[in-house]
Order: sequence, then structure tokens, then C-alpha cells
Amino acid sequence: MEFICVTLMIIIGITDSTADQFAVVGPVAPLIAIPETVGSPPLITVDGFDVSGGLHLQCESKGWNPKPELVWLNSKGVTLTSETTDKQRDTDGFRVKHMITVYNRDSKYHCRVKLRHHMMETQIITSREKAYRFPNESKRIQTLKKNEL
Repeated sequence: MEFICVTLMIIIGITDSTADQFAVVGPVAPLIAIPETVGSPPLITVDGFDVSGGLHLQCESKGWNPKPELVWLNSKGVTLTSETTDKQRDTDGFRVKHMITVYNRDSKYHCRVKLRHHMMETQIITSREKAYRFPNESKRIQTLKKNEL
């Protein structure tokens, strides 16, 4: 990660062709410009089942700078409330992780991470047969059974 330090000088006064005088006030406090860094695409993982049959889904993305916004959406585009959120900063930038529990197994869920005008999204399709598809990541289908998690 690179940091750019900029020192600003404020120049005040009036000059004309006969007088070349001006006053310098400063330096002012340094302005630190942090470049934008787009991180990894969001990764959705199945994190188990709860006792009432809910499916725990976790979404994680890392390497962002500054801190991005991560949201879960249902198949209709409605924002879902995350049960747990974790935002940490390390040497590679910000890592964000959110978890939700879903009970409707015949639906699509989207994890979207965005930073200003950058946006990445991954979806997971759940069904009663417990086949989960990660179409935006690896184009693979993985069949999971409840007792395998």
C-alpha cells in the first residue's frame, strides 16, 4: 500500500509589475492522499446449519482501500440484514466479512461489495436438494449434505 504525503503552502498577497512581494503562510498540516485499491471479488462460503434448519452463509472480500461497503441481497434485490459483520485492516488493506442465515432454500442470494464507483457481486443459488452454485466465481456446482458440514 502506498501513501502519498502532500504539503500545501498558502500564498497570500498582491503583486503587480512593480512590486514582486508576497507572503507565505505555512506549511499547513500535511494532507495524506490514500490511493483507492479494489480488492478481491466477494467469496461466499456455506458455514453450516443451525438447529432450526437455517443455512449459514458467509461472504468475505479483502484487499480494499479505503473500507468498502458489503451487503447481502435477496433474489428481488432487497438488502438483507447481516447477523455478524467483521471489518479489519491489515497490511493488504481492509477485509470485510458478513454472515447471514437463510431459511428459504429455493432462492438466490447476492453478496455485493462496493467502493465508490467500483462494485463486485457474487451469487449463490440454494435449493431443497442442497446443491449450491457459485456461478460468478468458479462456474462449479458443489453438492453438500447436512452431515458433511
